[in-house]
Amino acid sequence: CKLNYFSLFVFMFKKNIYRVAILLITAFIASLLLLTSFYLNLFKNESSNFLLSKLNLVSIDYKYIQGNLITGFSIHDVAIESQKYSFTADLARVSININDIINNFEDIDFIKIENSKLFLKDQYFDTSNIEIDNSVYFDVDMFSELPFRDISLNNFDIINGDNEIYFKHLKLSSYPDHLIYNLQAYTINGNLLNYPFSMNDI
Repeated sequence: CKLNYFSLFVFMFKKNIYRVAILLITAFIASLLLLTSFYLNLFKNESSNFLLSKLNLVSIDYKYIQGNLITGFSIHDVAIESQKYSFTADLARVSININDIINNFEDIDFIKIENSKLFLKDQYFDTSNIEIDNSVYFDVDMFSELPFRDISLNNFDIINGDNEIYFKHLKLSSYPDHLIYNLQAYTINGNLLNYPFSMNDI
């Protein structure tokens, strides 16, 4: 009889252990999905290193992150450094979710950025035709490296040496292979080759 009670106790103990283990694993997975920003802020260095490995950047820093893998993220006080540019922004809203992680961050729906500055390290303003047709071209090839379908920026400055362009609003859209196919911009002004300019839209 004692043996039967002991066997029953062992059986119930194992059964409860399995239930508790499944419950804990389920709770941990749920917390990763719903409380992702908590882990990203808690393990900030590890999070930054992971993003660096996926986005081909030299460094990335931020004050804190809000959001999760279901609703996306809001990243505050962003500072990014790459071989081609430096970038700062007060706020970036990104639609990263669990599917983007599975797809290795290759096709993210959108990023919306507020109050940002882009400092270009190379010459992206082509002035070779300035004497021929009074035109200045901006090389957007650098944007092809970004894995976003839609990039929306409010109060955006592009600075390249002495050249500067300000956009009240700028939106770039791309095909899945990230070739730029659509650009919209409103309230644009700045200084190119020491010539100030202003226009309402593109």
